[in-house]
Amino acid sequence: MKISSLSLAVTLSVISTVLPAQAQNEAASSATSSSTAATANSSTTAASSSSSSATQEKMIRLDEWRGPLPLENERPFQALFLHLPPQNPDALPRGTTRLGLQLDIANHFLIPAPAPSGAGVTEDFETQRLKVTWRKGLGRDLELGVNTNITARNGGFLDSTVDFVHRLFNTRGDGFSSPVGRNNIPRDRSIFAYRNAAGQGFTRGSAFGLGDTTLWVKKQLSHGKLASAASVALKLPTGSESDILGSGGFDGGLTFDGRYQFARKWAAFGSLGVAKYGNSFIPGAENSGLWGTIGYEWRVGRRESIIGQINYAKRAVTTGNAFADETHTIASIGYKKQLSSKSAYWFAIGENGDYKNYKWPALFNIGPDITLSFGYDFMR
Repeated sequence: MKISSLSLAVTLSVISTVLPAQAQNEAASSATSSSTAATANSSTTAASSSSSSATQEKMIRLDEWRGPLPLENERPFQALFLHLPPQNPDALPRGTTRLGLQLDIANHFLIPAPAPSGAGVTEDFETQRLKVTWRKGLGRDLELGVNTNITARNGGFLDSTVDFVHRLFNTRGDGFSSPVGRNNIPRDRSIFAYRNAAGQGFTRGSAFGLGDTTLWVKKQLSHGKLASAASVALKLPTGSESDILGSGGFDGGLTFDGRYQFARKWAAFGSLGVAKYGNSFIPGAENSGLWGTIGYEWRVGRRESIIGQINYAKRAVTTGNAFADETHTIASIGYKKQLSSKSAYWFAIGENGDYKNYKWPALFNIGPDITLSFGYDFMR
C-alpha cells in the first residue's frame, strides 16, 4: 500500500503582518506543536505500513521457490510404508499454518512373467488417494507436520486413456511389465495378487478406507542459495491391514532436503530418506527403506513454476520376482501457480519405465503405469 505523508507548513511571516507580537508568539508556539504531532503521526503510520509490507513480503518470499512437489511412488507396496515426500527446506514462520490437499490417481499394470521359483505379482487396478497435509511453524526454524489419506482401489477409468497414449507414442504394451500384452487383458479390472516362492501371499479386489498417518518435525539447517533441512518422521498404522491399505506396523525415519539456486530463475533440489520399518503382515516385507529425489525448478514468471523431478526408492517388499523387485523409479513433470501470497495450486503427471520398455531405469522403472496428481495449498 502506498501511503502519502501530510506535512503541516506554517508561515509565521503572514501572521506577523496581521497579529500583534504576543498573538504571533502564541500562534507560532501552537503551529510548532501541531507540526511536531503531525510528523510523529506520519512516522508511526509509515512504520506500521513498513511492518505490514515486511510481513507481506515475508509471506511472498515463503513461496519464492515452489518446488519440489510432494510426490512419491504410488505402487501399493511402496505406499504402505514410510516414504516421506520431498519437501521445500524452508520452514514456516512461527505461528503460520498451511493446509495441503492432494489427489493422486494412479493406473497400475504390473503382470511380469513368473520367476523360475513361481513367485509373481498381478497388479491390475487403479488407486485414487486423497491426501491431507497440515503444517505449522514453531519458530526457531522448526516445523510440525501431519499427513493422512483416504484411498480407493478399484477398476478406475484410465485404462482406455493409457491405451490411447500408448498408441499415440507407439509405446509397447507387451514389454517386461506384462508379456501377455495390455491389449489382451480386459480393461478396468481390480486385481491385486501376490505369491512368493513359498506360496505365501494374498489376492484382493477393490477396497476403500483410511490409510496410514505420518507425523514429522522439520528443522531448517541453512538458508540462502543453499538451503537445507532435516526431518524426523513417524508413521502410525491407522490403515486397514486386511484391505491392504496400511502396513500394520509403526515406521520411523529421517530425511534430508536441500535446494541450490544456480541461476536467477533456476534451482536444483534433492532429498534423501532412510527408515526402519515395523512388523508387517505382508510376506517378504523389508525391515528398512531407502528413497530419494532429484529435480529442478524453473520460475517461468512471478507466480508460475515448471518443476521436474525423479523419485527413487528401494523396494519395500521382496516378492521373489526379479523384475517386480527392481528399483522403483518414477519421472514426473509438473506446473505450480501461486494464486496469492497465501494459496497455490499445482498438477503433475508421472510415468514409469514402460515409456522406453524399461531400458532407461535411471529415469523410469518400476511404478504405476501413469500417475496424475493435483494439489491445492492454503496458508494462514
